[in-house]
Amino acid sequence: MWGAILDSGFRRNHEWEGVAPFFAGGKTGGLQPRPTRGTVRSVITVPRELLGRDVDLGEVTVTAEMIATYARAVGDDETLAGSLHEAPPTFCLVLRRGMTPEIELPPGMFGVYGGHDMEFHQAIRTGETYRISARITDVFEKSGRTGALTVVVREADIRDQRGELVTRVIEHQIVRQRGSQDR
Repeated sequence: MWGAILDSGFRRNHEWEGVAPFFAGGKTGGLQPRPTRGTVRSVITVPRELLGRDVDLGEVTVTAEMIATYARAVGDDETLAGSLHEAPPTFCLVLRRGMTPEIELPPGMFGVYGGHDMEFHQAIRTGETYRISARITDVFEKSGRTGALTVVVREADIRDQRGELVTRVIEHQIVRQRGSQDR
């Protein structure tokens, strides 16, 4: 997954060469990060006013039923057997509201999920209300096996009622031009 590369600082310095992301099964996806200065044509344009701007996704009060539903869906018997007072760490993915803010893609382009990283600061607990916000934090281009592509990086923050950061989800979307093999 992208996580191994992002944890090593790739997200902040995406001009390394010779680093390939690992995907399921330990195989590489064929993507080779390259310097972006003048070497890759633009795939999409993100309006400047969207980059870094927080989008309020509202509040959610977590219930034991929400945690139980999530635990059943992912087969987490240990959580189901417990008190359901504290959510498992990956429960934050339920609260993040998907790839938000959205970017309108031009005709002939498509986006795929490129993985995520999570930063855990506190546990998510039953009965607590959390405010979720998200933003696009980075957009960079690279050259892939099938041509130019763009990586859109989004962060979703989950904060408690005191405004303290509970969890941050960092998501990656890969955008590229649709080829004949994708139709």
